[in-house]
Amino acid sequence: MKKIIIVLLVFTVITFCFPILAVFLFPKNSPAPTSPNVPIKTDDTQTDVVFMDERTNEVSTTSMRDFLIGSVASEMPAEYDEQALMAQCIASHSYLLNLKSVNETDPEFKGAWVKVNPVAKKGYVTKDALKTMWGDNFDMYYNKISACVDEVLDTVVLHEGQPALTSYYAISAGQTQPSENVWAHSLPYLVSVDSALDLTSPDFLATLSLTPQEFFDGIGTRIGDNKLAPEPSNWIKEIVYSTTGYASEVIFTPDISVSASQIRETFNLRSCAFTIEYLDSRFVITTSGYGHGVGMSQYGANSMAVTGKTYAEILMHYYPTTTLGSI
Repeated sequence: MKKIIIVLLVFTVITFCFPILAVFLFPKNSPAPTSPNVPIKTDDTQTDVVFMDERTNEVSTTSMRDFLIGSVASEMPAEYDEQALMAQCIASHSYLLNLKSVNETDPEFKGAWVKVNPVAKKGYVTKDALKTMWGDNFDMYYNKISACVDEVLDTVVLHEGQPALTSYYAISAGQTQPSENVWAHSLPYLVSVDSALDLTSPDFLATLSLTPQEFFDGIGTRIGDNKLAPEPSNWIKEIVYSTTGYASEVIFTPDISVSASQIRETFNLRSCAFTIEYLDSRFVITTSGYGHGVGMSQYGANSMAVTGKTYAEILMHYYPTTTLGSI
């Protein structure tokens, strides 16, 4: 009988006293204790994105969700498959966070993470602008892209635990380029991978026809005081290509080297995957693909999606050695 009374007394003390004790041990506004092996997740989707309009240098903010909707809408056709749109959302998100770590402390950016041009639909476009852009299809396209963004809002591409520089562009030349072919640095996940489905794009090839005078006027600022061969058909000595099919330099006769990127800029070419032929007294420049070719091809992503690939499979193809996670 005494043992039963003692047990009841102990139970009563625990029942009524422990909640009071818990108030002092774990105050209401303190985080709940966690296992040291379980990291606390930081949700950047609750943070406003700070961006600069490159036309005016005006700095603005908007929610991560709204920014990603505007980013996906500006970068990829709304008609594309949902899996491709989700891959684009994750790539845009990861790219944004990678730039944030570099740009927000740069005085030129005034605290902004990234520069965009909403008027040119570069990087981000506002909801009001989308109403004009899509017209009667606004509700359908906006709801479609919003649903895709909501599905993957907290997902990013990571390399060694940090957001990856997930660059992208419209169409490759059949293979993607390693980053060192375009920029000064090499990244282990921006390497050449197959993107042969891009060859099926109706916009894969583009041509530009120029008279010898138009061609000379364009390259004149690139060759300086150097003299070209008298005959236009002999002006181009060689075009040097990388193993991925993109030109790296054009060598004019006698031995004047101009980078392919300068040729692209001069004639506003779609890519550096080009050929130059002298046909019927005209220079004909034919380009393959559209964009710099580093990272994810958006047309390739959509082609993979319509053949049944998921957004994860698309991203892991174009950014090998990376993982998907939250940050």
